[in-house]
This record gives sequence, C-alpha cells and structure tokens, in this order.
Amino acid sequence: MKSLFLVGTLLVAGLAFGHADHEHQKKMTLVASCKEEFCKELELTESAQSIIDAVIKADERRAGWEKAKLVKVEEGDPKNVKDWKLSYSDEKKSKAKILYVFVTVKGYLNGSNFSGK
Repeated sequence: MKSLFLVGTLLVAGLAFGHADHEHQKKMTLVASCKEEFCKELELTESAQSIIDAVIKADERRAGWEKAKLVKVEEGDPKNVKDWKLSYSDEKKSKAKILYVFVTVKGYLNGSNFSGK
C-alpha cells in the first residue's frame, strides 16, 4: 500500500512540475532583421520606426510616441549579453523627453523606460 501511495505521489508531482510554457513568460517581439547572428547599429537605425511602433503596441502607456525620432544608439555587447539601448526624443513631450528602448543583440524588443537603466 505504501508503494502504491509513493508511486501515485511521484506521478502527480511529475505532472505538476513537468509542463510546457506558461503565458506569464515574456514573449519577445522581433523588431529588427539582422543579416548576421547579432544586429549591427545600421540595422537598428533602419528599423527605428518599426521599433517604436512595436513599443507602442506592447505598452499602451507609450501611446503618443509614434512621432519620436531616434537620436542615439548605444552598442549592445553579444559577449556580455547586453541589450542595445536606443534613445528616442519627442520635443512635444513636456516631462519625459527621452524614451529609452532596449533591443537584444538578436533584434528582439526587451522593454522601454524613461530612466535608461
């Protein structure tokens, strides 16, 4: 009887912990087409409008930034898995004039903020 209980417990535990992806895991959006394994600055610059469009689609709080212009691209480091940091400016914004957008070295949107960190 004890062995039957043990086998049943192990089966239930296996079902509880061995399962597929969850919806709460972050799904990243590809925002830049990179010709090589890692994105180059030019590829991100050429994708600047589609990147800001993806940010707005992913986060409704960023609505109103569609006319923002890319002003700076800081290099990501594939060896240290650092994201590219793109700075967008919109002169019509009174408070936050710079929106920082983070794109992985492989070209996926990884978030945005106003602190740049």
